Amino acid sequence: MDIINKNSPTPAYYQIQKYLKSLINEGKLQEGDKLPSERELCKSLKVSRATVRRAIANLVTQGFCTKEAGKGVYIAGEKIEINIQGFRGFTKFVKSLGYQSASTIIDKEIITPDLEIKNKLQIDPNSKVLLLKRVRMIENEPAIVETAYLPLERMPGLEKFDLTKSLYRIIEEKYDIKPCRAKGVLNINSIEEDNAHLLNIPLGSAALEREAIVVDKNNEPVEYIVALYRSDKFSFYVESQRK
Repeated sequence: MDIINKNSPTPAYYQIQKYLKSLINEGKLQEGDKLPSERELCKSLKVSRATVRRAIANLVTQGFCTKEAGKGVYIAGEKIEINIQGFRGFTKFVKSLGYQSASTIIDKEIITPDLEIKNKLQIDPNSKVLLLKRVRMIENEPAIVETAYLPLERMPGLEKFDLTKSLYRIIEEKYDIKPCRAKGVLNINSIEEDNAHLLNIPLGSAALEREAIVVDKNNEPVEYIVALYRSDKFSFYVESQRK
């Protein structure tokens, strides 16, 4: 039986995606396995190279596969699930999963923020903020690029601490401020060159972008953050209950 039904109203590239996903879900294709080449798939599935290329590109975007330049396309590993409605610092969250975490500081400087960031942090016009850009590692592999803006009028001298460690622990212990809730948006974006390099993934790969304002128990902003998550490493879910 042919895998691709050319008489079906479902596009051929989508049928290929569904077929390859079924092989992954059934364990016939496992983490680290290399997909057949585009030429081999074209021949076996009797479709054009453009159709195969589109199907594979979508699987890479969705995080089911990873593409390594000059080597080929490989099956991605199991993803870490994150509850969109939940709130927990990165270090504590990764530790709860039994993984090792680490952070590398890419940029740390005191800046005068633009009006948009001032409004998000609800700070005075002349206030300074700490810009902190870090790569968050899981098991020594880059997983997230975070760019955070922190109001120094609430946390003076924050830049002097070792910010490769848990930022929220420092904020709680040194300033008696407890981040407790985040509100924001989640988008899927094509990653740019600098962040692609930091995450060690191909330029143009899809990344899950989480933009959020973190507040304390008094609803006062503690942090404005933009985080890029590798789509092959994470998936987001919502858990709700009918009342």
